[in-house]
Amino acid sequence: MNVTFGIKTLLLLFSSLVFILAVFDEDDYANLLAWGLAGVALALLLTDIGWDRKYGGGMRIRGRQP
Repeated sequence: MNVTFGIKTLLLLFSSLVFILAVFDEDDYANLLAWGLAGVALALLLTDIGWDRKYGGGMRIRGRQP
C-alpha cells in the first residue's frame, strides 16, 4: 500500500475539521470560519507557488529494479 500526502492535503483536512467545528460552536464561529478560510487559501497558494511536495510512500527494495 502506497500512501502519499502533501502539505495541501493536510491543510485542506485541517480546514475541513475547523469548518465542522464552526458549525457546532456558537461562541467562536467567526474565528473558526476565518481559520478555515485561511487554511484553504494557504493550501491553494502553496499549490500555485509549487511548494506542494508529497510525503510518505513506500520504500524501495534495493535488490529489485522495476
